[in-house]
Amino acid sequence: MDEKLKKFAQRLIGTWKAFNNKKKIIIVSAVAVVIIVLIMVITAVNTTKYELLCNGLSVSEAGQVYNAVSAKNIPVKVSGTAI
Repeated sequence: MDEKLKKFAQRLIGTWKAFNNKKKIIIVSAVAVVIIVLIMVITAVNTTKYELLCNGLSVSEAGQVYNAVSAKNIPVKVSGTAI
């Protein structure tokens, strides 16, 4: 197994050295774009989306709504008196 890995690495290095600079730039750029897109997709999927539930509440009303929503383990974000 170790010998196969060494041969594969040598072939890969040989192939890389055979490429001209233009091909190397294209390959590195393509890999960078794939990594950036992958990071963006993972970030978008793992970001919590919030929607306005209530607005213009008094402080005590906002606290009651916040407690009720939090008790149900729903992610909640408060901005002033908007929930």
